[in-house]
Amino acid sequence: MHKNLYPITKEGFIPLLYAIVVTVVLMLLDLELLTFFSFVVTLFIAYSFRNPERELLALEEGAVVAPCDGKVLAIDTLDAGNSFAYRVEIEGSYSDISLLRAASDATVSDISILKGTRMPKSSKLFSDLNESAVITFSDKNENSFQVKHQLKRSFFPLSIDLNVGEKVQHSTRYGVANNAITTLYLPANFTLNVSVGQELKATESLMGYFS
Repeated sequence: MHKNLYPITKEGFIPLLYAIVVTVVLMLLDLELLTFFSFVVTLFIAYSFRNPERELLALEEGAVVAPCDGKVLAIDTLDAGNSFAYRVEIEGSYSDISLLRAASDATVSDISILKGTRMPKSSKLFSDLNESAVITFSDKNENSFQVKHQLKRSFFPLSIDLNVGEKVQHSTRYGVANNAITTLYLPANFTLNVSVGQELKATESLMGYFS
């Protein structure tokens, strides 16, 4: 995953291959309507797993960039007793790039993955039961932050390719989340550089800095 330079992410290879095979079989059987629908599905899969290159920003030490594409839904200040001071919620859709990228040069200190459901965000059980991954990162200055990816209604599973203790660099590809909510939990010494309603691009949008 980390060095995948193909136009499609590796998670998309198998579903795309199946879709192509089905389309070819239906075409050979001269089932025009089904062939058309299968072709549309094939295009949808290719679009969902696209893997474009991103321009790397010239960043100062302590910078954190967006780990995913999407729109900032909320920025909350957390209670004093919480481990983190700020929560930034980003909503992605099928029109956004599904690829996940490292937000800074850091080490993975913890990973928790829930293989749950894929209910709509409007469901009361969404936060507790939907498929998710919570990843804690720590940089060389011992600044820690958490990233939570949680699927909404999605045709494809959440994929995370990281291990505890692994070092990542800013923009490192580490997973795929189609149609998901990504939440960043940040400490009190972090200065935010985003606002509610802002459209973000992974790697290219600056979230802020550790002081």
